[in-house]
Amino acid sequence: MGAYKKGDRFEVLKKGTDTGGNKVKKGSIVLMYDMSLGCNPPPSNSYYLNVKGITTEGQMIEWPLDPKWLKKLESKNE
Repeated sequence: MGAYKKGDRFEVLKKGTDTGGNKVKKGSIVLMYDMSLGCNPPPSNSYYLNVKGITTEGQMIEWPLDPKWLKKLESKNE
């Protein structure tokens, strides 16, 4: 798994909803400001990482770090 840090940018690969229930467009760019650990309910009880970020449209998201939904963009410093 790659390293993630505050300020990483992600591209939204599928339409979704922000924390307020509004639609987030495919192709939006998300600037990550935090991550959290989530857990699926029983019986799986599996853990996953959540990306907390703000989109270019000013929408707040908290989505699982899933390659089907978010694609990490190359940093200009890498």
